[in-house]
Amino acid sequence: MRHLGDLNGAPGAAGEAAAAPRAYDGTGHRLLVTGHLAAGDLVVELSAVAGPADAATLDGLAEALTAALDELAEHCARPGAGTVSPSDFPLAGLGRDDLAAFLTAVTRSTSADAAGRDSDADTEGTPR
Repeated sequence: MRHLGDLNGAPGAAGEAAAAPRAYDGTGHRLLVTGHLAAGDLVVELSAVAGPADAATLDGLAEALTAALDELAEHCARPGAGTVSPSDFPLAGLGRDDLAAFLTAVTRSTSADAAGRDSDADTEGTPR
């Protein structure tokens, strides 16, 4: 699968515009799967490269890919399913220990804020 990135022209990590995708003809492969982001949505295209493709086969592959991506999205949305590393935030200059300390502080702060909001409401959820 070839992921082309965000084609909406959003700035890259260093503030530069997103690069235009390079042409690729799929040489050496029977099927080309290309993906990119457009208006916040993942767009995936299946293309037969070598010879004609059976429409039923391509439809089956598209359905299987959709089901796999749906399953992946559901997994990623579960609490505790994801994690981050310093390489996810290269401009922050954080090491692993620094990032862990920051995330702990943010989690505590968010939990304290939520607890404060809960204590400011009566039993029916109406603010006092």
